Amino acid sequence: MNVAVKRDSRCARRSPFAQHFGRLRDAYTRQRRLQDRIGIVAPTLLYALFWFALSVLVNVHGGNSAANGIALAGTWLALVVVVPTLAGLLATTLYPAPSRMELTTAARQAQTEAESAYMARLSEYYYDHLEFVPEGDERAMDFLTVAMANRNAIDKAVRPLHDEFQSQLNRQESLVQRFQFISPAIMMQLALNEISGTGADRYEHFLAQAFDFRDEWSDFFTVRFLRRAPLKPSDYDQFPAFEYQEEPFTAMLTRLLPSLAGMLLLLAGAVLTPLTGLRRYPVATS
Repeated sequence: MNVAVKRDSRCARRSPFAQHFGRLRDAYTRQRRLQDRIGIVAPTLLYALFWFALSVLVNVHGGNSAANGIALAGTWLALVVVVPTLAGLLATTLYPAPSRMELTTAARQAQTEAESAYMARLSEYYYDHLEFVPEGDERAMDFLTVAMANRNAIDKAVRPLHDEFQSQLNRQESLVQRFQFISPAIMMQLALNEISGTGADRYEHFLAQAFDFRDEWSDFFTVRFLRRAPLKPSDYDQFPAFEYQEEPFTAMLTRLLPSLAGMLLLLAGAVLTPLTGLRRYPVATS
């Protein structure tokens, strides 16, 4: 009986979080399903119709089957492989971003230098003033206080590196978006990224909220630590909770529309051109 009571009490303590997570998940799922249903059909249909219309165009204005096949294969290779590759190379050349390895190495180096510096200063001070060396928990608290200040200094040193990295990635993404209108493959990829929620803009939107929550979480415990206020069971309900605020559907749709409009224009050109050529074919009459 006691075991059952304890298990029920633990479940009761977890239930607010579980209920909140469930509501957040359900709301997110409903919104994502609506976006998927609306967004996935249009670019897929336009992309498929474009290649179908292009095959009709080549067959109308082309020659024999072998020549038409080579023309279609060359067009596909140019629009799907060559153009996206060149666009990516141009973006990385004009706006080179520091590699993630360099970012990680710089962060570790800043952390190592800061840690060695504060440990050396604190140890030297205690070595010269042995009468002031704290005992037991007080010394541990002293070290932790300096460590917390040191962590803030590391964050300030690393944040500009991350901002520079993200800024260069945004410039690369912006340049690729400008070249999307000459390649249906790029437009299709950008459209699918937006629909699936893996686009650069949505990731940056999430990252900004994650950084804000990280600061809020750190400040919550830092204040209590500096005040030497121990945590109590009643403080559990006051812990900061991360609640991701999804972008409005109109924001995703605004980024999706240029890709859809570009594919629609390519489709219109691929459809209208063979229609003019079909007029030269005689119509058999009985």
